[in-house]
Amino acid sequence: MLGNCRRGSCPAGEKAGDYNEQNDLIYTGQDIRFTVKDNKLYATALDWPGEKVLIKSLAPKDTNGPGYTLGNRLCKMLGDDKELKWEMTKEGLSIETPKTKPCDYAYVFRIVRREPF
Repeated sequence: MLGNCRRGSCPAGEKAGDYNEQNDLIYTGQDIRFTVKDNKLYATALDWPGEKVLIKSLAPKDTNGPGYTLGNRLCKMLGDDKELKWEMTKEGLSIETPKTKPCDYAYVFRIVRREPF
């Protein structure tokens, strides 16, 4: 397991704060981990998400709120570096993935926000 579920999306079933290397969890494309640098949010899918990924933890907190991605300028996948289509829905941030996988392991989306953020 990679860290605390409250800081990521973890539908694979792990408990917050647990480390479960001995349990051989199988991660899916909906298991997301995050890191931030400057005005960029990096969302790492632990398996290939398919044609689209829905990042539920970035959904608006209420119907009046814009969600995390208000002011997004662009979204790319590292290794592909082409701009991806995305939209914020009430369920979360939906991103179309590239047609081909840029690697064989974790898939990192770079979400660039407009300044000020």
